[in-house]
Amino acid sequence: MQSIDSLRELNAKFLAEIAELGRENAKIPELREKLLKFAEVEAENAKLRQIIEENARCKTENNELKSRVGELEQYNAELENRVVMLEQGSLVAGQSQHDNSSNNNSSNFNSVAEHHEKSLEDIEDQEKLLEDREMNAFLIETHKKSISNEIRRCNEEKKLLCELANQDDTSNHNSFTENSGDIKPTKSHLEDM
Repeated sequence: MQSIDSLRELNAKFLAEIAELGRENAKIPELREKLLKFAEVEAENAKLRQIIEENARCKTENNELKSRVGELEQYNAELENRVVMLEQGSLVAGQSQHDNSSNNNSSNFNSVAEHHEKSLEDIEDQEKLLEDREMNAFLIETHKKSISNEIRRCNEEKKLLCELANQDDTSNHNSFTENSGDIKPTKSHLEDM
């Protein structure tokens, strides 16, 4: 009799343990789902960190390019000033040569030759400066376009990533709330343990 009572007591104890294990097993699918979602969030965070680093690199590069454009614009202004000074100097030199030639007929031939040589040098210098100015203007314009395109590309990437993140958050939240009420332990879950 005593052995039957002890067996009953032992059986009740085992039934209580089985019930406790059943409750713990019921939590396993929910924990697995949470772990999977956590891994997805971590992967998305890693992607976003890379995008943030890329954006920071783009901003740094953009600032460097803006600085370079400023330097080129300043250099272009200096070249324009030099061209103006050369043009003014050429006019003054031409006028003084003309005045000297009317005063002294014997040196007329030499002064005309010198004037033509100087004029040719001035014209060559002016042509070179004009080419430099045009080249600088072209380079600055091309550089500005490339900066604008890079900024536009970075902004589009950022916008797409934000939209993707919002879509993922919305779909994850909806699927979690729909499935959270339906979780029940099954025989296969108990066997997995």
